[in-house]
Amino acid sequence: MARKTIPEVTLLVAAAVRERIEDRGLVWGAVAEAIGMDQDRLGRCLTGAEPFTTAEIAAISRALSITPADLVGSIRRRGRGAREGPDP
Repeated sequence: MARKTIPEVTLLVAAAVRERIEDRGLVWGAVAEAIGMDQDRLGRCLTGAEPFTTAEIAAISRALSITPADLVGSIRRRGRGAREGPDP
């Protein structure tokens, strides 16, 4: 499997977090407030313009009542193309 570049990983993380926020019917501003993050910063991270820090991922996970591992799992599924098949 080909390695992902930093920009690709940043976009995958952003998409996974956005999906989880939308699944819960939340708006970005409410999440930013809940975790004490600047709304503009959250927006930049959610669009992939900037990467999340590990502390931000942990805070978002807590706010969404999921684990960081749940996000990683969704990122792995999102990043794997159909031709690559399941994990070994």
